[in-house]
Amino acid sequence: MHYIKSLSVRPVAVFRYQSDSLPVGDMDGLAVEEPLEIRVSFRRDGILVSRPVSITMRTPGLDNELAVGFLFTEGIICSMNSVEALFSERESSVNVRLSHQVDLERLNRHFYASSSCGICGKTSLEAIGLNRSIQLLNGQPRYSPKFLVRLPAAVREHQKVFDKTGGLHAAAFFDSRENLIRLSEDVGRHNAVDKVVG
Repeated sequence: MHYIKSLSVRPVAVFRYQSDSLPVGDMDGLAVEEPLEIRVSFRRDGILVSRPVSITMRTPGLDNELAVGFLFTEGIICSMNSVEALFSERESSVNVRLSHQVDLERLNRHFYASSSCGICGKTSLEAIGLNRSIQLLNGQPRYSPKFLVRLPAAVREHQKVFDKTGGLHAAAFFDSRENLIRLSEDVGRHNAVDKVVG
């Protein structure tokens, strides 16, 4: 199998074993997991304040989307109107410039978060409840049972990194007409959701 160089997949040499035959040298793809620092900056009394919010382990790619989605699901921003700019200060770091001030002390979160769980890094049970509630319209969207049964296969068809590695989470957003709008993959299922949200 031929592997194209990718930020999210790393080719590695392996030996494949089958029953009693000798091992055969081959190439395989591994999903990459690397740290990403998420920072926010905003103006307070005319002075630009910049601070790291989290370091998360993620599969590289869609880093800006991951940062924005993370800030949304954490309740730091409520809409894209909150975001003035996105830029990287260095490799593996995204700074989200906000249009409003943020009380960063209320986050009460360690700056390291594992890719496995959205509440990892929280320092208290109270900190878990900081996010605002998101209300959906009653009875909407509504999907047919037939579509819901087809959903895993429909998502799987678009998992390009999973095709190369055999091990990656995916999150997808479908509209009310059952059309795929966006799909993201990541070693962390919560990261995959944040990438879709962002």
